[in-house]
Amino acid sequence: MKRSTLILILAAAALGALVYLFETGREKQPDGEGGESKPAFAFKPEEIAEIKLTRQGQTVSIENREGKWVIVRPVNATANQDAASAVAEAVADARVERFITASPGELKAYGLEQPAVELEIRLRGGGLRRVRLGSADFSGSWVYAQLDESGDVALLPASVLSYSDKSLRDLRDRSLLDVPQHEVKSLGLSNENGRFALTHEDSSWALESPVAGAADSVAAESLLSEVGSTEVEDFVSESAEDLSKYGLDRPKITLAVRPQTGEEISLIIGAKAEDFYYAKRSDRPQVLKVRSSLYDALSVKLAKLYDRNIVRFDADGLVRVRISYGRRTLIAEKGEGGEWVVKEPDFGEGEGPDVTRILNVLKTTRADEVMDRPPARVVSKLARPEAEVRLTDRGGGVQTLWVSAADGEQAYARREGSPLVYKISKYLLRDLSFE
Repeated sequence: MKRSTLILILAAAALGALVYLFETGREKQPDGEGGESKPAFAFKPEEIAEIKLTRQGQTVSIENREGKWVIVRPVNATANQDAASAVAEAVADARVERFITASPGELKAYGLEQPAVELEIRLRGGGLRRVRLGSADFSGSWVYAQLDESGDVALLPASVLSYSDKSLRDLRDRSLLDVPQHEVKSLGLSNENGRFALTHEDSSWALESPVAGAADSVAAESLLSEVGSTEVEDFVSESAEDLSKYGLDRPKITLAVRPQTGEEISLIIGAKAEDFYYAKRSDRPQVLKVRSSLYDALSVKLAKLYDRNIVRFDADGLVRVRISYGRRTLIAEKGEGGEWVVKEPDFGEGEGPDVTRILNVLKTTRADEVMDRPPARVVSKLARPEAEVRLTDRGGGVQTLWVSAADGEQAYARREGSPLVYKISKYLLRDLSFE
């Protein structure tokens, strides 16, 4: 090791030791038994009515209104509940490790001449408490602070500073749409591909327009998940006086979500700004910036929203299954004990096909693609299907499914009465085989 480097290391160690001796030599133990730390304050987080937080020349005021934090200065907005609660809890739960006697001229050494963060806490009972937070001590575990009007320097946990050193952006609720997915009753979506309306009941989604029928629950939940997980990138304006400036007078996308209870909330997306888009919620005045990935996700086509299950049925409600495959036909009927009895063909004493397995395959098969305007080549494939499945329920209702011959690695399926064609794996044909 070079001599100069060794000298610097020794000097730093000596300085640290001097600071430590300087602090400990002038420290005062808190008023606890055996010199133990004591609470910095005697209030609880829920007793806090307002916190004024000043850092880097900006003051942010947050109020607790019936258990919900809101920002009242410099803007009126919903607060990030976790971030705001963390500030309140960090201050209310803070404990003084020790006090250090310091003259006004020595405050600079503790970072308190120009504090990193100043907190003014108004209690529900009318009390007012103040905290000035300076720099961390040499260990990084504690932060120098002044409580109320005391001239002494208190050592508080460094977490008080880390939780309090928050900007307006950090304290602001940046969730784009805060409606839980399970509470959504319906949604409407308008984009360049058309207008779609879906309804939600239990765990099922249904298309209401432009066509009526089952919707793909995975696709619907994916849309809501994308919106729910998206955070506002920036608050461009606190008011939307000139919507045309942001392309919001003629939005490219409109998403309307209606919860089980409460009013419908709409999100509109307008012009593009570099890698972001301008957006606005119907119930808030601010103009926002959101990621372009959200725009892409909401630019869905109707075909993506169709139910991908090739057929839906209640297996317990079926009484008859008929499968025609090539030149052979399987007919099975449900017996009195609920078991499937093969009527045709006669398999003799050998084991017949597992009808329950075939039904499970049909029920769980999902299309790779749903085509509402299939090309002529696909239509011709289904004109002479390789297999036909007829399912009869207790009420006499019949569902018919046609499956084409294999086309490379895929095949096509269509239900009677529906114009939709399902692109599926060719292996469904193998699973339908009952030989």
